[in-house]
Amino acid sequence: MKNLVNMLLAGMISFLSYAQEPNNQNPMVELDDVVVSTVNTSYLATVQDENTPKEVAILQRDAANFDVRSHLDFSDDIKGDTFEIVFKNARGSIDTFYNSFGKIEAAYERFRNILLPQAIQRELYQSHQGWIMTGNLYASAYEGDDLIIRSYKVQLEKGDEKKSVVFHLKK
Repeated sequence: MKNLVNMLLAGMISFLSYAQEPNNQNPMVELDDVVVSTVNTSYLATVQDENTPKEVAILQRDAANFDVRSHLDFSDDIKGDTFEIVFKNARGSIDTFYNSFGKIEAAYERFRNILLPQAIQRELYQSHQGWIMTGNLYASAYEGDDLIIRSYKVQLEKGDEKKSVVFHLKK
């Protein structure tokens, strides 16, 4: 019995002393600088949701964080005008219009052959069995804090037959 108590006591002491040692197994992680723009948060909140494709979301963040006042063509003398900036990547573009304060007034997005949201993939599979998707187009329009339209146009083929299916998403 005495040996059992001594072993338990020795085990507890070694356990507690081990817990007191510093743990250097987790290396320090440094994060990239993050730019937060309060001017265009309503734009991002309106155009992004869980269905927003990754390629689109990246350009939307670039557009929201862009400071039009730092652009070479910007002048403080020009009031009331809008400034058009086009953001592009390999899949598409966002044509963005800023006011003189840097707020996005309108944005028109067009992207080709992007990953479709899972809900649309399921719907296509269930309603168009045997058809093969040959391409798609994602388009949206944002004007004055409202998402006017968000749609996917999908091209399908089955043998010699071809057809297009359009999905309109609501926020």
